[in-house]
Amino acid sequence: MSDVIIASLERVTAAAACDPFEAIVRQYQARIARYILRLVGDQEVALDLTQDTFVSAFRNLHTLRSDLALSAWLYRIATNHALHARTRGRRLQLQPLSDYENSSRAASV
Repeated sequence: MSDVIIASLERVTAAAACDPFEAIVRQYQARIARYILRLVGDQEVALDLTQDTFVSAFRNLHTLRSDLALSAWLYRIATNHALHARTRGRRLQLQPLSDYENSSRAASV
């Protein structure tokens, strides 16, 4: 990580009196959650994806490039999670049982 990011994390950590990653979560969690909510349109899904975003960020913090802003990196992770959820949601749309029953009756006639 770059010296600028480390210095920024140290300032946030000192202000929050917690570990560096917790400071990142405190600083960005609300913004990321609102952003994801705008992308997916469902509050529960947005909260789950926000948590997934920070878990991914924590696991991959060592890959953060020094020339990339921390906020931009977090928003990219959030975007990827939201897009994946939207794609997965389209594939998993449920069909009402009544539609199935109607098509079964039509096929048996």
